[in-house]
Amino acid sequence: MFQHIREALIEKIDEQREHALYCTVQWFDTRKIEVIPKESIQLAPSRDVEVNITYTIVIDGIERYGTVLATGTKEQCEMVKYKRSPDISAKKLPGNLVDDLMLMRILSKLMNKPQTDEISTGEDIHQTECASCKMKPIRHLDRYHCLECPSSVNYDLCGRCFEKRRETGSHSSGHAMIHFKLPNEFLGIHVNDVKSEVTLSNLKRMSTLRNEVHKGITCNGVCAQRTLTGLRFKCDTCANYNLCETCAIQKHICTKSHEKTHPLILTSNNVMPKIDPDEIEFGEVLGRGGFGYVCKALWRPKNRQVACKIIEVSGSSSTSQSLQRSFLLELAAYRELSGPYILRTYGYATRELPSNRIRGSTTQFMILMELMGRGSFQTLLDNEPNKLSLRRKLAMCRQVASGMRRIHQHGMIHRDIRPDNILVTDDYVAKIGDMGIARVLDPEGRQTQLGCLQFMPPEFFRDAADGRAKCNEKLDIYTYGLTLNQIFTETMHDFRLNRTPSRLILTKQSPIFYDEIISKCLEDDPKRRPTAIEIEKTLEFYEQAFAETMLSESYVQMNTKEKDRAFLDFYQKNKGRLHRFIKEQFPQQFIREVPIEFINKQKQSPADDHD
Repeated sequence: MFQHIREALIEKIDEQREHALYCTVQWFDTRKIEVIPKESIQLAPSRDVEVNITYTIVIDGIERYGTVLATGTKEQCEMVKYKRSPDISAKKLPGNLVDDLMLMRILSKLMNKPQTDEISTGEDIHQTECASCKMKPIRHLDRYHCLECPSSVNYDLCGRCFEKRRETGSHSSGHAMIHFKLPNEFLGIHVNDVKSEVTLSNLKRMSTLRNEVHKGITCNGVCAQRTLTGLRFKCDTCANYNLCETCAIQKHICTKSHEKTHPLILTSNNVMPKIDPDEIEFGEVLGRGGFGYVCKALWRPKNRQVACKIIEVSGSSSTSQSLQRSFLLELAAYRELSGPYILRTYGYATRELPSNRIRGSTTQFMILMELMGRGSFQTLLDNEPNKLSLRRKLAMCRQVASGMRRIHQHGMIHRDIRPDNILVTDDYVAKIGDMGIARVLDPEGRQTQLGCLQFMPPEFFRDAADGRAKCNEKLDIYTYGLTLNQIFTETMHDFRLNRTPSRLILTKQSPIFYDEIISKCLEDDPKRRPTAIEIEKTLEFYEQAFAETMLSESYVQMNTKEKDRAFLDFYQKNKGRLHRFIKEQFPQQFIREVPIEFINKQKQSPADDHD
C-alpha cells in the first residue's frame, strides 16, 4: 500500500516538475553555477528570460546578480549545470557505457542546440552570421532573413537553425522571413545588400510583388480576399496556409491550426523561376530513366555547376499528358518543400525541339537542381562497398528521416523513398530527391501512381485490386524501413510478386536498429508504424550518445572494420538502456507530430503557376 502511495506521489511531483520552468545561472559574486526557478528572476512586464543575459535574482528575500546559461525543465537545466561545472564534467564513465545523467545531458543538447553535419566549403556562401549557431558566413545552407526584427539587427538564421525554430534576442519563430536559396537572391530577384534592400517597406514598393495576383490562392486570415493579391506569406508548418501582408504582419492572424510560433515565408508564383534554356550549357549524362535523363550542366549567368533533369515528351505519344503533369507536380512539390535534407532546386525551363527523321516534335521539360557529388546512395553503396562506417551511415539515415519528416509535415508523401532516390554530397550529407511522384495527401488516401513495387507495403497489394491503392504517409515509413535495412547491410531484400500474398524477405537482417526501428517500420498494420519524427529523434539520440562516449582521436584513426566493431560494441552494451530512456523520458512535445491537414488537390492545378 505504502509503495503505491509513494509511486503516486513521485508521479505527481514529476508531473509538476515537468511543467515548471527553471534556469541554470552563474552567480556574479561566487561564479558558481546553480539551478533556480525561473520565477525568481526579476523581469520587466511581457519580457521573457534570455540566455547569456545578467539579471537581478531574488531568492528568500536576498537580491543577487546572475547570468542565465540555459532555460527549460529542471532536468534539462541540471544537465547544463553538469556540463558547465568543471569539477563534474571532468569525470568520465568507464569504457563505452552510458548512464541516465549523461542521457539527460544529451537530451538537453538535442532540445537546445541545432544539429550540425559536415558541410561543404563550396560556392554557396551567404555573407552573414547565423544569429543562433553563430556560423559566419553561412556556408552551403539556405539563409532566412527576418522582416520583423529591427533592420539595425539584420537578423538571419541558417537553414538548420530555422528548421529548429531557434529564437534569440527579440526574434520570434513566428516572424515573417525571406528565404534565400542563392546568395543575395530570392524569388528570382537579385539584391546587392540584403540589410538595406530587403525590408518590408521596400518589398511593398516592388511592382512585381505588389501587383502580383495569386491565382487560386485565398487569404486564410480575416480579410476575406478570395484571390490573394500583393505580398503573400505561406506558413512553413501548416500545409496550404497563406496570409496577405496585413493579416500576416500587421495583425498576426491565426486561424485553423496555424499558431503564432509558426514561421511565415514570403512566397510568389515565381518561387521556382523559369529559366531561358539557352542559359544552360549541358555536360555529361549522369543517369537515364524511362522517360528522360539527368546530366551535369553549367548555369551560365550564375556560373554554377548544377544537375539538370530532362523529361522529353513527344506530342504524338500516348503518355505525353501524364508525363507533362508529372513534371508539373514535381515542380509543385519542390516549390512547396525546402529543407537541409531535401534536394534544392533553382528553377525550370522548357524547350521545343522540331521533328526530324528519328522523332516527331518533342518538348523538353527541365529542372535545375543542386549537383550532388556522390550521386545516389545506391551508387555510393555500389561504388564504395563496405567503405562507409556504421556511424556515418547512421548520420545519413537520420538526415533522410529529417527530410521525410519535413515532407509529411507539409501534408505530402514521397511514395518512393529508396537508395536510388537519396542523393549524397561530396561530404556525405544525404538528401531526398526525385519528387516526381510525390503527392499531396488525399483525404481518401487513394493513389493512382506509386513507386518501386519491390518497396511497396502490404496494404498496396491488398487494396490495389481496382488500380487505386489506399495509402498515407505510413507508406513512406515502410519504404524507409526497407531502405534502412539495405543501407546497414548493403544487401537488397528479396521480393516475390508472384506469391499470394506477395512475400518480402529480408535476406540479411541489420545488426543495428532492427528491433527499435526497422521491424516497427515494416509492420503489416500501418497504424503500428512509427512517425517520421520518432525515427529521426531516435537515430539522433543514438548518434549523440555514441559521439559523447566513443568519438576520440583513436576512433578517427581506425579503419572502417575497426570503427564498425567499436560501434557494434557500444550498441550492444547500451541499446537496452537507450531504448528504455527514449520510451520513458523523451518529452512528448519533442516528438510531437504536427497535425496534417488534408488538401483538396483540385483547388489549384500544378499548372496554374507554370502555364
